[in-house]
Amino acid sequence: MENIVVVKPCGSGKTRQACELAALLASQGKRVLYVVPTRALLLEVYEQIRAHGARVEISAGRSADRPPVNCRNPLADLSDAAGFSLLSFCQTCHFFNSCSYVEGRAALTIPGVVRVTTLAFLIWNRVPFGTADVVIYDEMPLWFEIPKRYLHLLPEPYRSAVVKFEDLPSPIRREARRYHARFGTEAPGGFLIPRLLAGRERTLILTATPIPGLIEAMVGGEVDYSAEGDFFGVDQRVRWFFCDLPHSREWSPQASGCGFKKNTRPGLPYFRASLGLGQWRGQALDVFGSYQPPWHVFAILAFLLQTPLKIDPVDVMFDHPPQEDPLGLGQRMRIPSWTLSFERDGKAIPIPWLLRAADLAQLLGRSGIGVENNYVGAIPLAARNTVWQYRLAREISLEGYSPRDVAREILMHFFLFHRQPLDAAVHAYPGLASLLDKRMVAAIRKRAARIRSFVEQFNSHILAKGN
Repeated sequence: MENIVVVKPCGSGKTRQACELAALLASQGKRVLYVVPTRALLLEVYEQIRAHGARVEISAGRSADRPPVNCRNPLADLSDAAGFSLLSFCQTCHFFNSCSYVEGRAALTIPGVVRVTTLAFLIWNRVPFGTADVVIYDEMPLWFEIPKRYLHLLPEPYRSAVVKFEDLPSPIRREARRYHARFGTEAPGGFLIPRLLAGRERTLILTATPIPGLIEAMVGGEVDYSAEGDFFGVDQRVRWFFCDLPHSREWSPQASGCGFKKNTRPGLPYFRASLGLGQWRGQALDVFGSYQPPWHVFAILAFLLQTPLKIDPVDVMFDHPPQEDPLGLGQRMRIPSWTLSFERDGKAIPIPWLLRAADLAQLLGRSGIGVENNYVGAIPLAARNTVWQYRLAREISLEGYSPRDVAREILMHFFLFHRQPLDAAVHAYPGLASLLDKRMVAAIRKRAARIRSFVEQFNSHILAKGN
């Protein structure tokens, strides 16, 4: 059995090629399971595989209105909302013996058939699919937030690693409550990382933005990374203006692309980077948003993986300097920054940064390969430290930046990694002297101390639990 992560840019045809492969394997009598992140992509994959002449079947969560519609009883939604057991309701429904939802739940992988399903259905469906010869995951699987009202519907233990909110270490709970109180929202009831069903012969994960360490944890073993040449999330030139923009009030891992704005066409406000949408191929996009998930999300992931956190120094990279450059960034062709990393198998994995960049790459990728796009925000498209580096665009031109936003980024780096941060920062970037004020310095000093304290408390908890 082999686990392979196929890394190719957004818009390069990963889904089309995977559909061809799935149909070919089915024609050879293989049991094929094709897993997608959204219902929209499920229908697209279904049609593509069927167009190749293969027999293809769908298994998806119950829906009376969103395609694919697989429930004909209008009372089912009312029963579910009232908290009644859906399984009990289905067994008394007069459509039970001809229900495509029930049929999809009980379906098995069959030789010569491609079964297409969503990741959520694969995790939560309590009827096992059986063993597939080949399992294809289209796009990098992520984790789920679980609302309190659904805690009684947790998947089987072999399907996922789950932690309830109240079982998290106190530093995480404190940060999460502070975050949700600021936005007037309720903290989730729990968090889940899927344990991916593996193929008997092969497991393929197709993505433009892999997250090493997290993939291995989901698969439960080693994986081979297959990438063509240099790694690009988008094979494009991106013109970048660096500034911190407000993002959406509420961030959740399943809200892919939240906070981004796409204004290629009038009348389209906030845009979700929906996978499988290709109507913007060849069009230049103007993309806005900073998309900064809160710290506690990454600490929860580290807790589920039982791995310590590390504060890493980072260089944000670009290929062409701006014409107006009051801080002299063009002299070093980098912006000093920082990130939280996971320590796994002796490696520091920059999961927080890759998660931010993944959704940006998905959005830019809607325009296809070779297009020049504009991005305004604070997400690096290329970064490196002493251990790792990544590049998510072929060419990055820093068209300009907000001096105060870049000053805060630089100052945060020096407060985290230097004993005399102010002197060191101004010495390296003399233009900072005219931008710094007491309020900015005090706020960054406080935030740096809070981050260090949070990481120390979290790692102490992980160490104590390990002993």
